[in-house]
Amino acid sequence: MRHSKGKCTGIKSIVIASVLSLACLFSNYSLAWDIKPGHYIDGIDGGDDKCATDSLTTLQGFKIEFLGVDDNDDGTYTWTYKITSDGDRRTPALSHWTLALCDNAINTVVPGDSNTYTTIPSFDGHTGRSGIRYHVAVGIDPTTGITGIKYEDGKPNLGEHGKVETDIFQFTLTGIYSITQVMVGTKAGKHHATGVIAGPSCIPCEMPETIEKCPDLATLNDGTDVTWKVCTSDNIYAYQWVPSVPVYIYLYWTNSIPVDATIEEVFLSLEHCEYWVDISVQWWDGSDWQDVWDPPESPVDVVHTCELSSYINTVSEANDIRIRLKLVRHHGSCHEKLDWAWMKIIYCMPCPVPVAPSNLCASDTLCDRIELKWQDNSWNEQGFKIYRDGS
Repeated sequence: MRHSKGKCTGIKSIVIASVLSLACLFSNYSLAWDIKPGHYIDGIDGGDDKCATDSLTTLQGFKIEFLGVDDNDDGTYTWTYKITSDGDRRTPALSHWTLALCDNAINTVVPGDSNTYTTIPSFDGHTGRSGIRYHVAVGIDPTTGITGIKYEDGKPNLGEHGKVETDIFQFTLTGIYSITQVMVGTKAGKHHATGVIAGPSCIPCEMPETIEKCPDLATLNDGTDVTWKVCTSDNIYAYQWVPSVPVYIYLYWTNSIPVDATIEEVFLSLEHCEYWVDISVQWWDGSDWQDVWDPPESPVDVVHTCELSSYINTVSEANDIRIRLKLVRHHGSCHEKLDWAWMKIIYCMPCPVPVAPSNLCASDTLCDRIELKWQDNSWNEQGFKIYRDGS
């Protein structure tokens, strides 16, 4: 499942928090600061491509593209990049490239199919290569000065003979990271270059949280409480006779999802069987019953599941779910047997807002610059912006 934005199974639940301001007064001094690897600071060189976008930049003749994030449905997310050489024989082959990752991401990175090497996936295109193995490492790249994930020594090197070639690179992170601008660097020949591109922020959001439960209340058409009969798959049925007019089985769920959460997915599962009955699922939208699903009729016990996320997609809706099974007789002696009903709700919480730094101080011990230092009080900031006091 590919996400550019959207799902905590992708990324829509992620709140990118702005960080503070550090205000200082300077007159005839230039500012100097250390950029934390993986953090974006206004003013970083965008590389060769002066029209570089968040998802595309060019360094030393190599076009680097961010292709997106894949949800692996197991709490991990795979980030994919594509690098294409320019086909110019004067351009040295790519020795290595490095993408900045913060400590939080580095600690969860799964670079490929082993600890030290990864094989790039096949790529559908006449310039694409497949089966090329790259040495993969995480840490500080001494050439570019970037801390992150480093791919090097692809054999043969990308663009080695002045060809237009493309390699696809992937790594997997545990947890959800918002997309921001991060540093990227390349080394080709005797030189290297750095720029910025879209990548994982320093803000790992909380893992998706899941509620899975049977109904808090289940009743037959006449109001008989059958909750205990539909909470386990045990062949003890909620049995509803179906006369010549439609009748219903009612299912109610009450939850306590925080109001600032984002509802990602909602699934309803039913284990049921029926004889000469048309069954349909209806959802109460706050003003009327809406038809949302028509499970197939089955004379034997079967489990069917439907995603209801297009209907139940707000916290208020997810905290008060009312479902009814509409049963319509179409022949002879008819009845519905419901053995089990189950609701699964996946939601995400927003990331916490970073705490502002403190203890800003300036040192003028250097002859041509002022050194700024401060105390970092957060783990999830994207970076720091420094403002000159214009007064």
